[in-house]
Amino acid sequence: MLIPGIVVFAFGSPWHIKPNILLSLIAAQNAKDMEAPIYTQRDIQFTYQQLKMSQGKIEVTYIKEEPGKPSPTLRIARGAVRWAKENGLTCLFFACAAPRKERCRRDLEFAVKEAGMGTRIYICAELLYKKDSDWFCLDSTEPRTRNQEGFMRRERFLLALPMFLYKIIAS
Repeated sequence: MLIPGIVVFAFGSPWHIKPNILLSLIAAQNAKDMEAPIYTQRDIQFTYQQLKMSQGKIEVTYIKEEPGKPSPTLRIARGAVRWAKENGLTCLFFACAAPRKERCRRDLEFAVKEAGMGTRIYICAELLYKKDSDWFCLDSTEPRTRNQEGFMRRERFLLALPMFLYKIIAS
């Protein structure tokens, strides 16, 4: 039996920029539809309306992060896998900015394998219908999420690293 959970990776900061609001909407809808808990960062916030819409069924676990210091993707993935194990979840759906989906999937799958679990990983389908350019926001306080060119240069570098090196950088 599949018991789902949802992992949401913020994209930039603060919580009220367009990408993070979009991610919270996607996560809230999936949480409601699947009756699944959410594991996420502080820059993903849920409005009163979203919580009301779910009839109180959205359960959110927030990562402990210092303000202005977002966790690396691999650390979030490892935390999500521990959370899934503690809560008996057998599959994880993830929501992230589309340009980041390959690395989020890779890191989640690596964390599952590292933990010796059989947890299945799926992407929230709504993300497949968004353009890469929808995610970049000049209002973000994180410079790398303001423009596609700078972000993709960094992203390609991180994806090209062998996992033994990436683990050192991203832990």
